[in-house]
Amino acid sequence: MAKVGLFVPAKEPVEIPWFEKILADIGDEQSIEQNLSTFSGHIRRIVRILEALEQATLSPETLPHSPSPSLPPLPVPQSPPLPVPQSHPS
Repeated sequence: MAKVGLFVPAKEPVEIPWFEKILADIGDEQSIEQNLSTFSGHIRRIVRILEALEQATLSPETLPHSPSPSLPPLPVPQSPPLPVPQSHPS
């Protein structure tokens, strides 16, 4: 809630974890000198973003956990499987 600017209805002290990095592909990186099209410029940036993500590892602090040691850990949310499209013969 706090990350989108909403009031957090909680008693103090409140710990609100924040992002360590924000990685984005914004703009146009085409270059005649480097023989880069708009598409290849975006691909180069995405590769750099993926490399940065590979360097970041999950630590126990980043995993979901219970706010109280006496409570069981919270489950990791998972999305339901997507339906498989059925092909229809023409």
